[in-house]
Amino acid sequence: SSGGTVTIAADGTYTLTATITDKSGRTGTSTVTFSRDVTVPTISAFAKTSSTTTSITVSVTASDNFSGIASYKYYLDGTLKTTQTGNTYTYSGTRNIGNHTLKVVVTDKAGKTSEKSMIY
Repeated sequence: SSGGTVTIAADGTYTLTATITDKSGRTGTSTVTFSRDVTVPTISAFAKTSSTTTSITVSVTASDNFSGIASYKYYLDGTLKTTQTGNTYTYSGTRNIGNHTLKVVVTDKAGKTSEKSMIY
């Protein structure tokens, strides 16, 4: 009897083939192909593109080298405002005077997340 462990540490699509031989010399083979995404998305830019006394528009530049971007979640002062597939968001409404925090959480198709915040 023998066995083994395979460790996959990098993003990619892999094919694993296992062959077993019994004591009589008969063999069986099984092959499986799978994908592994271990890297979080990259947010290279999160910027205000316009602002008025009642609205703010932001744009996000994000990428994921393997599975792709699934969604963007936008938070204002800790409260989730929307989840969408678009990388531009406009908040319209009354805001209290003072600084506010806008945060984006980017999720890739493997469920990995990255986030970035700005104060405006």
